[in-house]
Amino acid sequence: MASGHWAFDGPFEKEFEQRFAERNGARGCVAVTNGTVSLLLCLRALGIKPGDEVIVPALTWIATATSVLEANGVPVFVDIDPKTLCIDANAIEAAITPRTVAVIPVHLYWGMADMDAIMSLADRHGIAVIEDCAHAHGARRNGDGAGAVGHLGSYSFQSSKVMTSGEGGAIIGQDTALLNKVYSLKNCGRVVEGRGSTIMGGNHRMTEWQAAILISQLERLDEQLEDRNRNAETLTEMLIGLPGVTPLANQPTVDQRPMYRMAFHYDKQSANGIPRGRFIDAVRAEGIPITPPYDVVYKSSLYQTELMPWYSEKIEQPHCPIAEEIAAEGIFMLPHEILLGDEADMQDIANAFRKVIDNPGEAADLASRVKDRAKGFLKRFR
Repeated sequence: MASGHWAFDGPFEKEFEQRFAERNGARGCVAVTNGTVSLLLCLRALGIKPGDEVIVPALTWIATATSVLEANGVPVFVDIDPKTLCIDANAIEAAITPRTVAVIPVHLYWGMADMDAIMSLADRHGIAVIEDCAHAHGARRNGDGAGAVGHLGSYSFQSSKVMTSGEGGAIIGQDTALLNKVYSLKNCGRVVEGRGSTIMGGNHRMTEWQAAILISQLERLDEQLEDRNRNAETLTEMLIGLPGVTPLANQPTVDQRPMYRMAFHYDKQSANGIPRGRFIDAVRAEGIPITPPYDVVYKSSLYQTELMPWYSEKIEQPHCPIAEEIAAEGIFMLPHEILLGDEADMQDIANAFRKVIDNPGEAADLASRVKDRAKGFLKRFR
């Protein structure tokens, strides 16, 4: 506040951009208003044209696909790898057509996409790669920060994220010319140095207030990741032998996994036949705020044929059985802030899981008492 510079292109924004790029091993960073805009600006900077196809995972937040629609492209949905919950590289290859210009792998929840395989096929087919890192603050794979491997990487700092400024976003990358184009697109067409506007851009700028908050968030990121890692390991050990609930396995190539949601595979049959929805409600009635995953994106009403006839004419109706099964019954999650607690909190979580699975006859009654119970547990970490 004392600086008197509260708008954009100020010292806090520049400091954050520099430090965030360095933290992820990228050559540069452009701060923007939010993580949905960041995806759209990536697509526009890469020259997506009307009718171009962009491959996206079926299991993700809707913005991964709606940004393609907003750029007048066609999202092509493909299946996921059940071990990581991220886009399957083999499914990408099978979906490539002469109209394919890009793919958006998402580092989702607790897993990272196989960027080695994705970059290899992208190079072979001449398509661009935009990493959606909205869940992957601080994540690293084979020494590379999330977002620094693809042609561009998109981050969100929305209020639920591991790093947050209420709203906000950032784009990182290695190509300075491409990042300069992103800058022009987010800043009314202005060039990085000099005066005037060379392309049509919008006002998608981050304020100094947001940037100052994010610098503080960045400074405590490693400490918080350490706390989350420790508590995740503790909880995993506490759940050994519990039927039906298995934390998503570590990936050998991942140095630091994303921490947005701790994901658990759920097997109804092993869990004494308790449906996942009933399990979630019963555990929430015990005060633990677990949640289901996103639904598959193409089941959203946004993609109904009667609402989007032009879309249905462009692409076959998708079918991604792994993503559909995972979304319907296969996993549930804990929010990342829970993992900032202590060992006693982890024990409370493990006890709640065991209580529900060990008492299938009582699960329905517990589930009926779910309203507002989980909110109290979550407030401890705010």
